[in-house]
Amino acid sequence: MNYGTYLRTVSIDLKLAHWLKNELGSAHDKVQVINLGCGSDLRMLSFLASYSNIEWIDLDYEEVVTFKATILQNNAKFRAALRIEGKRPEDSPSFENVITGRYKLLPCNIIDNEQLTPILRQYSNSDVPTVILTECVLCYLDETKASDLITTITNIYKDGYWISYDPIGGSGSNDRFGSIMQDNLRESRQLNMPTLMVFNSEDKYKDRFPGTSYIETMWDYYQNQLDEAERQRLKTLQFLDEIEELQVIFSHYVICCTSWNFKPSH
Repeated sequence: MNYGTYLRTVSIDLKLAHWLKNELGSAHDKVQVINLGCGSDLRMLSFLASYSNIEWIDLDYEEVVTFKATILQNNAKFRAALRIEGKRPEDSPSFENVITGRYKLLPCNIIDNEQLTPILRQYSNSDVPTVILTECVLCYLDETKASDLITTITNIYKDGYWISYDPIGGSGSNDRFGSIMQDNLRESRQLNMPTLMVFNSEDKYKDRFPGTSYIETMWDYYQNQLDEAERQRLKTLQFLDEIEELQVIFSHYVICCTSWNFKPSH
């Protein structure tokens, strides 16, 4: 759905931009962004170009990273933007990590702590304010794995900000959105969302994070964060004659922003 893709992308970008503006404009002259389960997302291109004091790390499964690395390395504009040096690997089947001064694209199973922790220790700085991005990632992890991931990250980075976008199943007695979504995913794509009905409300979802959290549904975001002119522009992307349908769908997707600072006091 064009509406959903737009809101998902814009809401994450604006939350990240707002945090970066505040951090880089205050006591910090350097920050880092870590995108866990980055997929084929190219968000880093615009942010690296706009903010000279950030470093960016993308992590995902090796097959995903291999595909993404090939695209980045074989495209002249991407190579220039990320300052990728060396020969283009288009004739070589071997995988090469993309590692530059400000950008790292690395293979990692993020729920395997024996892989994740050494990579983060090597390629990031735990003393630098850090943004964590998870975009439709936590919903695919079981409760224990997701909890362990959150604990691992917040133990490494004492000063952080987590932006997480996910579906929620819905907590109303007559709300069948979550169960229908699960059935459709299993049937069409053989996928499962183990915690869709566990963290099925806004309060339950944000309470899984330590620190201070703010959460809103995409329906709230659509209603309160977009002005009328932008909502009218969106209608040119996709015609919808049932606004109630839009409300049902967007009420089951959330963006949650959590900040923490666990540095010991002196």
